[in-house]
Amino acid sequence: MSIFAQLPLCLILMDYSLVRQTTMLSMVWQILNGVVYHIQSMAAWVLMEYISTVTHRCSHSRPHIVTASLAFSIAKA
Repeated sequence: MSIFAQLPLCLILMDYSLVRQTTMLSMVWQILNGVVYHIQSMAAWVLMEYISTVTHRCSHSRPHIVTASLAFSIAKA
């Protein structure tokens, strides 16, 4: 559904003078990047249905604890 908002905005806000300078390979990479981004977003939503919020919060806070611990140990040194 977001394509209905993105496509008109893309056509309105696009700098058409730069379009001629863009190579075909660059366009392919940009399109592939957009497709992979949307696949990743959809996969994340599907996976979040199977993970409880408590599990997500615990697993998400672990890297913050490790990062904070490293920062404090480096600051003490």
